[in-house]
Amino acid sequence: RNTAMTNDDLRKARESRAADALRMKDEQLRILTEQNANLLKSLDKLEEEANTIQLEKLSIEQENRGIRDTNFELQSKSRSAETLAKQLQRDVTDREKQLRIMTDQNSELLRLLESEESLAAQLQGEVSELRAELDELRQKHA
Repeated sequence: RNTAMTNDDLRKARESRAADALRMKDEQLRILTEQNANLLKSLDKLEEEANTIQLEKLSIEQENRGIRDTNFELQSKSRSAETLAKQLQRDVTDREKQLRIMTDQNSELLRLLESEESLAAQLQGEVSELRAELDELRQKHA
């Protein structure tokens, strides 16, 4: 009967170990299921963050394209303005040169006019003298 008890005890002990093993596996399964659920939540959060970051990236890229377009337009306008400024500077330089030439020409014309007026006054004086002489000669011969 000791042997029978022992067999019965062994069987009960095996069943008890099997039940303990099942409970342990059930607990491990519950823990793994909970960890899996937590990991899935974390993965969902990461996907949401990744989507948010992707949308922000797209927005920044679009803003960057707009800024690059604006920059290109401003550079183009700047080059046009620089070209216009250089042309205006050349025009101003040309006009200053023309103004100097015209000033010199006007000074020369004024000098010539003064010389002509002086000569005309001198000739007028000579004409007056000659008329006076002519009048004297007419009176003498008349």
